[in-house]
Amino acid sequence: MISDYVVTQGDMEGRTNPADSVGLASYGVDEWPYATVALDGKVALMGGYYSMLYLEQEHRGIYRIPYRSIVPKKDQCSNLLVPVCVSASHIAMTSIRMEPVWMILGELAGVAASMAVKSGSSVQDVPYAELYPKLRALAQKVEIPNKKRD
Repeated sequence: MISDYVVTQGDMEGRTNPADSVGLASYGVDEWPYATVALDGKVALMGGYYSMLYLEQEHRGIYRIPYRSIVPKKDQCSNLLVPVCVSASHIAMTSIRMEPVWMILGELAGVAASMAVKSGSSVQDVPYAELYPKLRALAQKVEIPNKKRD
């Protein structure tokens, strides 16, 4: 899925600061080889360049996951939340794939789905200004300590 926001290594490096954060991730890059190929009569592994690397040291790799990354583009699918197969690059998915992040995003998806049903709108139209206080009431951490939203 390619959403309106794709979480990338830039997010993990602290170069972005999405204003529609619905949860935090903090697991470092943990990239394992993703392909085995024949090379000069031997077996070679591709990928696996990083192993538990925190790309953003100031906040120990904590970064925001935006609502837009779990919602498909409206013209592709009008009412689906995707908390596990988040729109993310290969590197970002090595961090997002951790169960605590999926639990955070699963709870968010339930809240957003409930809001969409109650308002009779699609999940893409759930107002972040209304979603944010509901998440905070559930003690969801959506802000990086000492870092302001863009």
